[in-house]
Amino acid sequence: MSISNDTLDDLADLPDVKTPQYDRSEVTPGIVHIGPSHFARGHLFKYIDRILHHDSQWGIRAISLKSSNVRDALEKQDYLYTITEHTAAGKQRHVVGSLMNITVAQENPKTTLDVLCDPNIKLVTITVTQKGYGHDPSTGTLDFERDDIKQCLESMDAPSTTVGYLVAALERRMQEGAPPLTIMSCDNMPSNGSILRNVVLAYAAQKSSKLRRYIESNITFPSTMVDRIVPTTTETDVFNAQSAGISDEWPIITENFMQWAIEDNFAGQVPDFASVGATVCDYVEPFELMKLRMLNGAHMALGCVGGLAGYEFVDEAMKNPSIHSFVLGFMEEASGTVPNIKGVDFAYYQDELVKRLENPYMKDELVRLARNGTQKINGRVVDTLEDAKANEKPYQHIAFATAAWIQYLKGYDEEGNEIDINDENAVSSGLQQIARNSNGNPQPVMTASRLFDYHLMNDKHFMADVTRHLQNIGQWGVIRATEEIYSEPQQDREAAYQKG
Repeated sequence: MSISNDTLDDLADLPDVKTPQYDRSEVTPGIVHIGPSHFARGHLFKYIDRILHHDSQWGIRAISLKSSNVRDALEKQDYLYTITEHTAAGKQRHVVGSLMNITVAQENPKTTLDVLCDPNIKLVTITVTQKGYGHDPSTGTLDFERDDIKQCLESMDAPSTTVGYLVAALERRMQEGAPPLTIMSCDNMPSNGSILRNVVLAYAAQKSSKLRRYIESNITFPSTMVDRIVPTTTETDVFNAQSAGISDEWPIITENFMQWAIEDNFAGQVPDFASVGATVCDYVEPFELMKLRMLNGAHMALGCVGGLAGYEFVDEAMKNPSIHSFVLGFMEEASGTVPNIKGVDFAYYQDELVKRLENPYMKDELVRLARNGTQKINGRVVDTLEDAKANEKPYQHIAFATAAWIQYLKGYDEEGNEIDINDENAVSSGLQQIARNSNGNPQPVMTASRLFDYHLMNDKHFMADVTRHLQNIGQWGVIRATEEIYSEPQQDREAAYQKG
């Protein structure tokens, strides 16, 4: 059965299919979304679909900067599509009706600006990946040396980047007296609202100080924390939808978990996010830290441990009792470094994370979790270690993750099979070769990487622990080594440090 407005009633008769229980003809646009990615359609658009059941003014008009693929696939479906949510117990399909249309900016720049300047639009949301912001982490502002930013600045009345379109639209809204606007990044990066605000203000300053002052006074950029696994759609996913009786050219496959924390920093009216399960809070940073250390840190640790043990997929590795226990221990230690968050039960959150890792339908690859380790280990492991040590909290599982990463850097599992560590920096800098030559001593890698704090490197107990774990991995294999995390008394750890 094809998916369209005309077939919604028939689709509702299919088993395990839920359809919008609101009249789409009464929905009016209140949101513009830039970057209709699979994540946005599986996360943000689903939240808004829920809101439309009781408030019809928040339909989404999407903008794709370059690609017409999503527009071409969904236009013939009246911009309806299915989300299939998988759990270990089964699956549920939802037809999502919050997307009203998609404009391709490269094809029609004028219409794109018209969409952004519609005075009925009160919220702009964005998922363009971290690269799409033109942000320079070293300066904290716009990267004026990037070719696309240079080109956009040279032709500010004909923008081609996200920040260029935003500033051009804000200038016109200023001139036309449009209402204030909330612009919300939903990309997976810390302090995403601050990053977005910084690049927009830096770009706007190139046009006029008046425009910059207008944005500072009338536009807000709340930070958000988003979480949901939404894999890229495959041909198999399309086939499976057809097998269930639905002809959907671009279905979304995801888990049943989703989370959204939003800073309470709005320029005007916005949807009632809290009514559909999102958390509106004064500060998003604690939620970011919780996710970074308990989920992302565990992801990296599991990627290294599971990869060394020869597993390919996350759910397969989690079936190993020793790995399962290690991941639990890592999360518990990491949670001890996160400040208490009102209304959040870390034990419940941990249980939810474990269920996600065990979900056999996501088929998340371990190599993805561990890739680019030299860029990730600081925030996900090292900072956690520093806080655990400073506050005298347990840290052995986190120290073990450090040792597992050093072993993983070598690029071989325990059977001698090559692992693509997906870390260009580690290979090009020679860090991988240093790991291969380390012979059970973590110090050369930790020193050469320049990722570990001076105090950690000079903490003899900590270094003894990492040395012991690394030597245990080399001697017994990673599974047995996880079972020996707490096996040696303090004096033996000090002896191992002296030996190392």
